[in-house]
Amino acid sequence: MRTFLFQIAFFFLASTFTFAQDTEHILSFDVEIELLKDRSIKVKENIKVSALGGRIKRGITRSLPTYRRIDGKKFSTKYKNVQIQRD
Repeated sequence: MRTFLFQIAFFFLASTFTFAQDTEHILSFDVEIELLKDRSIKVKENIKVSALGGRIKRGITRSLPTYRRIDGKKFSTKYKNVQIQRD
């Protein structure tokens, strides 16, 4: 009986380990935000992912707002990509 329970426990641990290695997920996500004197912000993101070509084929995409409403007025949001790197 002990051997049978050990085999079941080993099977679940081994399958969990295999599943964890075969998934695409974010490994780490670090953000640095710098407020500048001209009232703009500088954002640096370091993102590490496990990509196997399933859902993450050509990198990570970002959806950013193109405008903001402040006190009922609509203001466009401007973005500038300074640097993008792929490791």
